[in-house]
Amino acid sequence: MSSSSLLPAPGAAQSASDGHALAEGPERQAARAALKAVDEARAHGHPIVLCEALTDAARCLAALHAYTQSEDYLQQALHWAGMLHSADLRADLLCALAEVACNEADLLVQRKDHTQEGVQRRQAARERARDWSHEAACLAGATSDPHWEVKVLLRASDVLDRGGDRDEAVLIQNRAMALMGLAETHASDAPDAAPGVVRVAAVTTLM
Repeated sequence: MSSSSLLPAPGAAQSASDGHALAEGPERQAARAALKAVDEARAHGHPIVLCEALTDAARCLAALHAYTQSEDYLQQALHWAGMLHSADLRADLLCALAEVACNEADLLVQRKDHTQEGVQRRQAARERARDWSHEAACLAGATSDPHWEVKVLLRASDVLDRGGDRDEAVLIQNRAMALMGLAETHASDAPDAAPGVVRVAAVTTLM
């Protein structure tokens, strides 16, 4: 089955926790192109090509409010990232997963679904967001330079704050703030990415 056939129809919800997909427009066209690129990347079979294609598809699906599919594609990217042994890439993807799960939980709050099922879905999304944020924060110290570590920590802190875990968010934010001085001190010595470091484009735009 082609990946593009999984694109949610305009106005349709892919699951009970997803938002309604946007009507036909640039976002859906971008999603079609991204999903086609995933099929081509699968044929190519190289982990970095797959990671980039899957991440781009996840970004486009999130723009359509198809958070369940977006999360699935990010988890696939995380699987392939494990073969690249890149802490930078894995931390980036973990942050993206946390952000998408947080979006899903926020959407359920906006719907004011107070049924048992709705509450359980919201709690599950918050727990996933929290777990991935913690995992990203733990991995941050293994990234290639202080600048990237700070970015990862701030993204993880933001998700925890949005989920109501403010004490943990402050602790992680303080860790990032402490590193900022170190990052500034070594800014002239450290390249944007050390040789051999694998990264994909930041996926913060999933938000």
